[in-house]
Amino acid sequence: MRIKNQKSIKAVSLAALAIGAIYLAFVYYRIISMLWFDVATGGIVWNQAQMGWQIAVLAGYVLGWTVVFALCATVECNIFNGLKSGDLFPKKNIPLIMAAAVFVGVAIFFGSNVADVAKGVECSVLDSNCIFVPLVVIVFGLLYKQASLAAEDSNLAI
Repeated sequence: MRIKNQKSIKAVSLAALAIGAIYLAFVYYRIISMLWFDVATGGIVWNQAQMGWQIAVLAGYVLGWTVVFALCATVECNIFNGLKSGDLFPKKNIPLIMAAAVFVGVAIFFGSNVADVAKGVECSVLDSNCIFVPLVVIVFGLLYKQASLAAEDSNLAI
């Protein structure tokens, strides 16, 4: 692979990681500001009957996006290592992408409930994004798998 193409792939990958890191920082800021501000400035209204659910939603939101970012960073590291060895689509990324699809759905579900939980409301929301965004990630994972197989066939043909 040409050096110019490798540099482009690295630049786009680093940009994607930077965007992910900025979003993860926003998630952390959102939760920290909810936990340490008082109610008048937008803090959490703790409902004794729903406190377990409130804690689960807040923790699931933070942990879900943290795991998604960690999986994405691992995929990018695998791509960088693959570029060094000439493997543009390392197969070990396929299960990571599929796992990311699951955790994206979980993170979106908890994220769509954060606002209600912060107000102490006794309900939960199942947003359509909880279903469709993971499906899109799964489709991209399947495309990645096909690209990996095509690259493997191409290498065998040479």
